[in-house]
Amino acid sequence: MALFGYLVIRDPAVHSMLAERVISWTEEWKQDGILLGEAKTLRRLLNRRFGPLSEDIEGKISQATEQQLELWVDNFVDAKTLAEVSKS
Repeated sequence: MALFGYLVIRDPAVHSMLAERVISWTEEWKQDGILLGEAKTLRRLLNRRFGPLSEDIEGKISQATEQQLELWVDNFVDAKTLAEVSKS
């Protein structure tokens, strides 16, 4: 039996389902945090090297997947231009 707020869950199946959902949400939140951290890091790096970012670049970063952001951070190391950062 678990207490969620003021609600006592007596049904083991419901308790199990809720516990699984909480774990799932926690993993989603962790992934969201990782994605936000990658995007923040990339923005900081790009701003330092290339100056203020255009709305277009900001939009690309905001819509990027974790894999894209990781690739762009890797590309940043050797990039001489902003365009080289986002190449595939």
